[in-house]
Amino acid sequence: MKMIELKKLMFKYKKEAPNKAYALMMLIDTIQKLAKEKKKSEDEMIVEGTKKYVKQLEDSMQNGMDVKDELDFILSLNFLPKIKSKDEMKIIIQNILSSNEFTLPKDFGKIMGQLKKLNDGTFDMKVASQILKEI
Repeated sequence: MKMIELKKLMFKYKKEAPNKAYALMMLIDTIQKLAKEKKKSEDEMIVEGTKKYVKQLEDSMQNGMDVKDELDFILSLNFLPKIKSKDEMKIIIQNILSSNEFTLPKDFGKIMGQLKKLNDGTFDMKVASQILKEI
């Protein structure tokens, strides 16, 4: 989806579902600010902006705010890539370990660096770190 489509969707919901329109407005604002900050196009920042906005909503929920409906709606838009499972991450890490001569824990940082290079938005780096600590 592109920003123009997001804006059209926001205007569509303005009368029929004001809460959804508000959530989209906040998402659009987050994406625009991030695009300006990173000097990239708004369309390039949709996934990263959505992640940031979802994190803000999750933090708000932890602080007792009732934003579950907004969070569910934003997640239902499917802008975020599917995060790899722990088993999928283990396979990727094993491939990195077998194709390089890394040793743990000495090369922990190098392995994480390799994972960051491969990360297409589908890795949970916290999970990767946990897996490396378990190996």
